[in-house]
Amino acid sequence: MSPPKPNFVVTRAKAEDMEEITDLIYDSFSREETALFMGCPDRTTIPKYRQRVLNAMESDKSDVWIQVKDAETGKIAACSNWKIFVNGKPDDKGDQAIDWYEGEEREVSEKVARFMNENRWRVMTGPFVYLHICCTSPEYRRMGAGSLMMQWGVDLADSLFLPGWIEASRDGTALYKAFGFYVAAEVDVHGLPTAHMKRDARSKGIDGTALRKKA
Repeated sequence: MSPPKPNFVVTRAKAEDMEEITDLIYDSFSREETALFMGCPDRTTIPKYRQRVLNAMESDKSDVWIQVKDAETGKIAACSNWKIFVNGKPDDKGDQAIDWYEGEEREVSEKVARFMNENRWRVMTGPFVYLHICCTSPEYRRMGAGSLMMQWGVDLADSLFLPGWIEASRDGTALYKAFGFYVAAEVDVHGLPTAHMKRDARSKGIDGTALRKKA
């Protein structure tokens, strides 16, 4: 008999949660991915990445971090970073090259950031809800934490009548498809196959009778 699943709680993450969250992100991806996208070929560079995340939390008006906590232990089981572009084309700077890299590493980082941004804004037009990062701690995988974050995100998109977008690795497509996303385009990011996945905006209005019942 398998052990019971933890009782999870979904909350918005704050600055004080970022130390645990950035460690979780590092532990959730391969070293190739953390070096390329986080600027973290090893654990010693996590503080630099953490500061970049904290800066974005302060300066980017579209930036929202969501976390899933184990109610019993208080551990963060999963996290996700959403960009909420409510009224048109995003005004953020998109992906930025890793500024602590030098030489060839910096050149590769600049090339990847430019490629990601060009492809993203070519495919993702108009207002939308964008899932930028989504990961679950290896300790809590296949327990439903990822689904809780996805449900939060699609509920938000539906309430705003906006489409959703994700850039997904092959490992993540099954989860996203379960929440109505489909592959709209595919690209290769420095040898890593990546899918632009879309979830269409809610086509029907919200039934007023149902809203009154909830009131």
